[in-house]
Amino acid sequence: MVGVVQEEEAGSSSEESLSPWEVLLQGGDQEHLALTLPSARPVLGNIAIALDLIAHPLTQIRLRVAGPMTPNELATVACLSSAFRGLRASTLLALSGYSTEARTVLRRTYEAAALARMLAHEPVLAEQWLREAQWFPDRKVRKWFGVQAAPGEERTGYQEHYRYSSAFAHPTVRSTFPLLLTDGESIFPALRTLQDPTGALMALREVMAEAVFVCFAVRNAMVDPALLSPPWHQSLSDLTQAVGLVLPEVQRHWQETDMTFDRLMESVVPVDELDDVLRADPNSYANVRRRASGGSETSAESG
Repeated sequence: MVGVVQEEEAGSSSEESLSPWEVLLQGGDQEHLALTLPSARPVLGNIAIALDLIAHPLTQIRLRVAGPMTPNELATVACLSSAFRGLRASTLLALSGYSTEARTVLRRTYEAAALARMLAHEPVLAEQWLREAQWFPDRKVRKWFGVQAAPGEERTGYQEHYRYSSAFAHPTVRSTFPLLLTDGESIFPALRTLQDPTGALMALREVMAEAVFVCFAVRNAMVDPALLSPPWHQSLSDLTQAVGLVLPEVQRHWQETDMTFDRLMESVVPVDELDDVLRADPNSYANVRRRASGGSETSAESG
């Protein structure tokens, strides 16, 4: 505590005119941001592209409270929204000099995106997740992804990264020792932001890689990836190449999507016409249930 008091006294003359909140914001964050931005701009550009790809389908979603909604739809949208916010938060943390804290948020973001990917295709698990309203053990997600591992593999890429990121999500040596400094004779805590643009750039590259992962989670959570527009798939293909990922199947996928997207859009019923279509369809759930209970089918005019 003596060391902390001395540090406060040493800085009091330059900060005595600042309010407590202003002092809190003068911990070196703005200086770190100014030092980091010039070298980080290319990485930030790719992160921005990924965020735009993630946001595009999410901003088109309007789950109707009084209309048809499935548990996996609601769970998936919630988790992907959380992942989007996590990417933004970790980016801002890294830029401001909080690389360790950025990685902590990244682990949660990674988990949210992976959970969205699983719950999108597992309605029973999605309903359980909604009803319990508690943390869903990630071992279930890891096990679900593990089924897709090749024979002989001990763990999937998802599991490997989860193990790596967990070291930063918990108080381990890896996550806490960077906050200690030494002058060769003693060790003391780094309470103010250290000027480390190189370390921040490394964290931002991890954010960029995870942002690409979330893009794929969005794509694979769709009932059919072809529902995403061809430009969306092309942008994802361009982004993977820009960050150094060689994925020929992504390039091929968007080219194939280009041929099927228009046909799919022609068959999609606009949301403002959906109720009338369902009332007129003898195989809709409402009409099947009504017949089962001895009633008659509804008509488009009976609304």
